[in-house]
Amino acid sequence: MTYVQFGALSIPASWLAVVVSLITGSILHRIATKRKTGDWYWNGAFLYIVIWKLSYILFHFNLFIQTPMSILYYNGGLYGHLIALVALSYHLLIRTRKERLQHPEDGARTLFFFLLSDEASISFFQSDWLHGGVNTLVLIGFFIWTWVQKDEMKGVLLLFLLLGLLSMSLFDDIYSIRTLTFLWIGAIALILSPKRRND
Repeated sequence: MTYVQFGALSIPASWLAVVVSLITGSILHRIATKRKTGDWYWNGAFLYIVIWKLSYILFHFNLFIQTPMSILYYNGGLYGHLIALVALSYHLLIRTRKERLQHPEDGARTLFFFLLSDEASISFFQSDWLHGGVNTLVLIGFFIWTWVQKDEMKGVLLLFLLLGLLSMSLFDDIYSIRTLTFLWIGAIALILSPKRRND
């Protein structure tokens, strides 16, 4: 795992990339659509983090009982990540259906802004400049499409999902938990997206 150093503090690059991508995804969505990101987005991020961290207790109960402060430094690992993804998926599928009635494409687009921003961010934090540049080009392409597109949703979202996977296969290990997560969230976004816009 790559760490980013801030003075005496070392932060995992993946954590920092998620924070940057949550903010970037929200900003890009707002610029492109002139609509603010719904509460479901921030609540979903908070839900994932809480479940991922608290799942540490489930999988390491004895260690937690001996040293309760260990929860600040550890998480539920792979299994905690999968449990948090399931909870996040439920939240996204239920909550966004209630909140995005006026603009049903917003949920899918915001998730894609997050996914593509996360891939670009993690590449740059790991000093993988070429990979980061390719991911940034994919993100820019998606931003331009969001800015001008008026009709189809699912087909173009699928195209950008495949472009993201192509970038991963060229520069990274395609058989990884990161790829699984990318596909998982991408699939949720495709489920949320209408075939055509309603406005």
